[in-house]
Amino acid sequence: MHLSAAAADSLPSRSVGPVESVGEEVPLVCPSCSKDNLPGSDFCEDCGAQLSPQADSGRVAVAVRELPLRTGHVLQSRYTITRLQNEGRYNAYAAQDAEGPVVSLIEDVGPRSPSQSNLSSAAETVKKLQHPALWRAYGGFDENGRSYLVGDVLPENNLTALSGKQPGRFSERAVQAMFLQLLHGLEHLHSQGFLHRSVFPSNIWLGVDGRVILAGLERLCSLANPPADFEVLEGFSPPEAYGMVGGKIDVRSDIYSIGACMYYALAGTVPSLEKREQFFSFPRLSTFNLEVDAMLEEIILKAVSKDPKLRFPTVGVMAQMLEGVNLTDMPLRDKSGLATTPMASVFASGTEAEAPAAGQSPPPPEDEATAATKVPLDIEVGRVTNVGMVREVNQDSLLALEWTAYERSVPTQGALLVVADGMGGEAEGDKASSLAIRALASYVLGQALPIKVGNETARLHPTVALERLGEMLINGLREANRTVNGYAQKDSTRRGMGSTVTAAVIDGSLLVIGHAGDTRAYIFRDTVEQITEDHSLVGKLVKMGQMTRDEALHSPQRSLIYRAVGTQEIIDIDVYHRLLKPGDWLLICCDGVWEYFTDNELTQIFQAGTSAQQVANELVNRCLARGADDNCTAIVVRLSAPVAV
Repeated sequence: MHLSAAAADSLPSRSVGPVESVGEEVPLVCPSCSKDNLPGSDFCEDCGAQLSPQADSGRVAVAVRELPLRTGHVLQSRYTITRLQNEGRYNAYAAQDAEGPVVSLIEDVGPRSPSQSNLSSAAETVKKLQHPALWRAYGGFDENGRSYLVGDVLPENNLTALSGKQPGRFSERAVQAMFLQLLHGLEHLHSQGFLHRSVFPSNIWLGVDGRVILAGLERLCSLANPPADFEVLEGFSPPEAYGMVGGKIDVRSDIYSIGACMYYALAGTVPSLEKREQFFSFPRLSTFNLEVDAMLEEIILKAVSKDPKLRFPTVGVMAQMLEGVNLTDMPLRDKSGLATTPMASVFASGTEAEAPAAGQSPPPPEDEATAATKVPLDIEVGRVTNVGMVREVNQDSLLALEWTAYERSVPTQGALLVVADGMGGEAEGDKASSLAIRALASYVLGQALPIKVGNETARLHPTVALERLGEMLINGLREANRTVNGYAQKDSTRRGMGSTVTAAVIDGSLLVIGHAGDTRAYIFRDTVEQITEDHSLVGKLVKMGQMTRDEALHSPQRSLIYRAVGTQEIIDIDVYHRLLKPGDWLLICCDGVWEYFTDNELTQIFQAGTSAQQVANELVNRCLARGADDNCTAIVVRLSAPVAV
């Protein structure tokens, strides 16, 4: 229940305390959420908490929880309540801190189970958890028999309020974006040895900037020794919480709750306790007249499997699968047309939509792209890297892999070409680029051949070659991002380390590029064309027309990068497509190379080129002759028609 400040102000400041009610004339009130339930109910119809009626001469004992505090109430002579953000088993308030900014207070208003301590003591555990998707608490206290956590102010709305309990209020991309953040937050929580146990729509807070915050940390428990008791939340707690199926609660219990919340975000509802035989049976989303991506639906239904053994083994595995879903920005469709919520536009792509860069062609038609994978080209690769004339350490890494395989007489040819430019100081930049290319190569090689020959489950991958290669690069670069970011998180001195990466896959005559940062990819066909767009401050200014390319080359801010592998827990990847022809040249290079050349000069070098290696050497040698104040790395590819045998 989401109340305005005015509504909260009208509530009394004290509870009415325990009461007794006679017979079956009075409903049984849930001690957790105060929902009126029919006498004799075992579980609360609203929140699923277990009810404990005690018969005594025809009388039933019921508990009435503490009512929310009023606006203006002062706690600890320091925190002044300004707004009730959520009312339920735990009340959430916005409060003005007399010693600092606005904060949020989480209040425990219900009876605690034996495994739960008061919030003030739980604060010592909660405030150790530092993750952008987890609510940051930094203290706790008890006052007048009530217990509170204090932390960062929560966003304006939670998932319960925004969903409106209506199907189709969020786009598929919105659901993918928000739950990827939550999965990474839970992954951190599990790695610290805790279970959440309270992944529930009212604990999922959504900011207008697209950020997602998971609250409910007051119910954390030890992953190694979870309690036998489990305060259930109807529709969102797993079967094992009710003593069903068997086995103790573990990470798969949180996975069930995440899956149920994803289902709720799309459908606006989850199965209820009205029919116990259907409680853990989630119908297909088509039941709600929704057209949902098949892979996204399979991921959700796997997460909410009644048997824990059928769920994902870890949230990391679930996140990997969810990242691989290739979704459009279109909101869900129902019979009434397009249905969306204001949040959908925020989450549609995770970033502000931008028009294609000048000269960037749209993806080729599906049939043309598929046919392109069957048209082989001879690939000649030249590669060179040099520390330059100023730097002491080469923080660049390059990777050039080519493969040819024959299986059942079916040829498979391909190439993976990567240039990575490390950031984070001489001690860590080289590690970042090295970790990035290794993680990317490991993922791509593990996917390219099995998918090509049909050894992977077909429904889990796009059937169109263009989409399949794009998905593979996106997932590979996200794996690289997790690897670098995970390494950086182990030591505070490594914060900020990362690597720009431009990676190209060639399959037949189809080229797909994945990109983050200011390394670049060019194609030469009569003239030079820059394929990728720089994720740098000056690159943005050039695109907006606020700076010329020449000004950008000499700007002292040209090294400011706003997107790179490893610097954040979640990364967006730009993907570009081209159909290659005999006679084409490709260049993938770091900024230590491209900043020394104009497009006209690059065109002249390619026109005079005699081999891929000769051109690569020529580019780096000219950089060295011009001072090379940065590392110089280039991969050059020359494409030609295969020689008939």
